[in-house]
Amino acid sequence: MHTLSAQDRIILHYFQEKAQIPYFVFDGEGTVTAVNAFTSDLLGESVTGAAFKDLVIDFQNSFKLEEVVDQGQSCHLLSLNIPQSLPRSYLFSFHRHNEEILAFGNTDMNESELLRKELLRANQELHNLTRTLHKKNIQLQQLNAIKNQFLGMAAHDLRKPISVILSYSEFLLDETKNQLNQEHYGFLKTIESSSNFMKRLVDDFLDVSAIEAGSLPLNLKPIQLNDILERSMILANLLAAKKNVRIQTEADSSLPALRLDADKIEQALSNLLGNAIEHSMAGSTVTIRLKDTGKQVLFSVQDSGPGVDADEMHHLFSPFSKTSTKKTGGEKSTGLGLTIARKIVEAHQGEIRAESTVGRGTTFYIDLPKG
Repeated sequence: MHTLSAQDRIILHYFQEKAQIPYFVFDGEGTVTAVNAFTSDLLGESVTGAAFKDLVIDFQNSFKLEEVVDQGQSCHLLSLNIPQSLPRSYLFSFHRHNEEILAFGNTDMNESELLRKELLRANQELHNLTRTLHKKNIQLQQLNAIKNQFLGMAAHDLRKPISVILSYSEFLLDETKNQLNQEHYGFLKTIESSSNFMKRLVDDFLDVSAIEAGSLPLNLKPIQLNDILERSMILANLLAAKKNVRIQTEADSSLPALRLDADKIEQALSNLLGNAIEHSMAGSTVTIRLKDTGKQVLFSVQDSGPGVDADEMHHLFSPFSKTSTKKTGGEKSTGLGLTIARKIVEAHQGEIRAESTVGRGTTFYIDLPKG
């Protein structure tokens, strides 16, 4: 290192006032005592008083200030640790001036070119990955469309023979109730219950395939949610009576009319009510609430069943998903009821969610927007 000449002092003044490069003045201990305007803008005003070693990232792990001072004039490639931005690399030269050490940072052209090429390579790689991902997404959409078409066709073809089996089994149960022995009557009951389950499964398959294919037209009309709930309660009361479950309803006295597809919202509410009853113990209560929250109308159904473990909550609305929670009456399920309810609610620009505590029950919420 060397003491600056008169010409060097003129150059130094330029670096201090106008140069667009990092410029530091620090004492022999490495503490920054002054910087130029460019450095202050780059690192912030708090840079003064900081240790120079804390401002740089030495990727080569070779920078030691005392050795630089002893070596005389030399250059070192260092990266400045810039707040809220990526580090920037500069080729620093160090000079002795009286009791101070001056550091000038200059952009290393070779490093800049390498960085530019690396960025171009990374950008091209990202572009290629994006194109590949786009192609995969198109292929997945095509496969999903084929799956939905097959599922819809298969379910549609199954619906008729299942309906025939169900109708004849119900007819035989009514007509031969007093003529069959207990064993044969049990056989018919098994055929009837199995046919009912298969019919629900086929109907759910058709609903899911239609929804995923984007063919879920909504017949929106102004309607009171209370009226839809009243229709849903007809079947719910029958199911609850069979299990000796009480249904309690709490509703605000005046609720606004909402633009809804009454049939589809009734299906969503019925799915939640049926789910709550199936998870309730005999003698317990299912509570239904309707509340005007201001921007939405909130529908909730709460049971006091076994509840769902927190680690399994994210599975609730997934197709065919099952949790470790068992239905209290051993009822069969297609695993699609909550999925269909979610799709219907979201088609109405609403939101469906659930809260549950193991041993204390589960509450499902539906928020439906006004207007």
